[in-house]
Amino acid sequence: MSDNTAQNMEQEAPKETMSAAELQQGIMEGYHELEERYVSTKEQVYDLNRKAVDFIQKHPGACIVGGIAVGFLIGRMAKKRWLI
Repeated sequence: MSDNTAQNMEQEAPKETMSAAELQQGIMEGYHELEERYVSTKEQVYDLNRKAVDFIQKHPGACIVGGIAVGFLIGRMAKKRWLI
């Protein structure tokens, strides 16, 4: 009976072992996917930076006023939080 049990367990056990070639292939696919994501993200960040620079060059006054307003608001929040 123990021989049948061992055989049944071997038959029912999932085959989780991977060959070295399959493992290498999986790693390479993951690497290429990460590389594609990196390139895509790099292009998106470059595009966002270009848009920001263009906006600043077209509207420098608005950017200065906006920067002053943001600085004022952060200063007010910091003053209320840390001085009381």
